[in-house]
Amino acid sequence: YGTAALLLDGTGDAARLESLTDLILSGDFTIECWAYFENATPADYEYLIAAQTDTDPFGIVRDTSGYVHLNMDYSFAISSSAAVTSGAWHHIALERVGSTVTLYIGGVSQGTYTSAVSYDIAELYIGASDYAGTGLNLDGSLDDLRFTVGAYRYGTGFTPPTSALPTDVTATPVTSLIELPAMLGSAAVLSSLVAGQVVESGPL
Repeated sequence: YGTAALLLDGTGDAARLESLTDLILSGDFTIECWAYFENATPADYEYLIAAQTDTDPFGIVRDTSGYVHLNMDYSFAISSSAAVTSGAWHHIALERVGSTVTLYIGGVSQGTYTSAVSYDIAELYIGASDYAGTGLNLDGSLDDLRFTVGAYRYGTGFTPPTSALPTDVTATPVTSLIELPAMLGSAAVLSSLVAGQVVESGPL
């Protein structure tokens, strides 16, 4: 969105964030971004994001045939149903609701995986797989990368956003309307039963 994105040329470009004390994926979460790939069939795997944790590393990676995978628990836990084309922008989202992890491309589920592991991210790599930023680099661009921690954004298939992603957290479902006023502006998930949702805090 706007006039700029993170441009990566596939030869050592990457961003690294460390000491992420607030980024503990212990419950529901959504990780999403827009990605643009330069090559239909890249010479090597290319990582959009990779995370080093205290338990198992995970990441979102595109293979040499153009398929996108969730790398979790030391395996490709979910793989896209088709190659993701080059030369166009794609919305890619990884979401966990309860213990169900779903990979979405263009708002369409590519499959699910069961994991309730808590991921305490010590370092996050954007556009590479390793500390030095020189492993399995992305040749393309990334934009509007967003982590939502402690809540999920979608929960099912969706239409990708058409404007820049907001940074607020929409309240997730609560068990009854009686509980709703106390939940205004909260990100807690009390139940899978949808009684109502709050987009902005304020009077009912």
